[in-house]
Amino acid sequence: TTGKQIWDAKYAPLGAINYGIGGDRTEHVIWRIDNGELDGLRPQLVVVYIGSNNLPTHSNNSEIVRGVDTVITKIHEKVPSANILLVGFFPRGDMNPVSDLLRRVISISDTLEPMPCSPSLDRINEELYMGDKLHLNLDGSNLAQNPWTPQIRNEQWWLDRHQQILNSTASLGSQIKIVFIGSSLVENWANEGRPVWEANYAPLGAINYGPWRDRTEHVLWRIANGELDGLTPKVVVVYIGSNNVPVNTVDDIVRA
Repeated sequence: TTGKQIWDAKYAPLGAINYGIGGDRTEHVIWRIDNGELDGLRPQLVVVYIGSNNLPTHSNNSEIVRGVDTVITKIHEKVPSANILLVGFFPRGDMNPVSDLLRRVISISDTLEPMPCSPSLDRINEELYMGDKLHLNLDGSNLAQNPWTPQIRNEQWWLDRHQQILNSTASLGSQIKIVFIGSSLVENWANEGRPVWEANYAPLGAINYGPWRDRTEHVLWRIANGELDGLTPKVVVVYIGSNNVPVNTVDDIVRA
């Protein structure tokens, strides 16, 4: 499946198991729990994503929330020592009008724990979804990870920029006294803001490490992969996190 490479890299090594069945609604998961799927297990964590498929068949939001609550109660009964992470609904665009459906998703997720993948109630971000506008593609699956988990970007220009930064780190070394690191608002100093940069920061030994549209997880990957290795700057100026706003909660962004 689309997210398998993420699963194999991030979750399988932690001893995770996937008990998701396509099309299941809350009542199906309740039946499965009652019929032995968790019997004898002692997991440290149970991650729950259920209820989205109830949207087309249940017009009453409170019924869906009650179904999700019953699932959580059943899990507590079966594995009382486990922590439970309840994931809020992702936006979905397989029904019309899309805006009404998304408003219901947001309404229910406010009761649960929202993990938004779209900045707008009137549309989903189709770049993050498969053709059914329901299941996340690889990019969407990447976004669904925590923003404090280091993550590479596979665009060639970004990889080239990373290599350029590594080259600067290796060649300039001790000459670098100030590091500006972050996203496009940092990078902008080297473009539209270049006259200001050249007049005020370059003479101080500053270097600009700000690729366009980076999020916290990308900067974490870059740091883990050598961009600051061997440097001894006096100051590191950080601007990062604004690109996480459309896809992560405030608490998660702050933690990252």
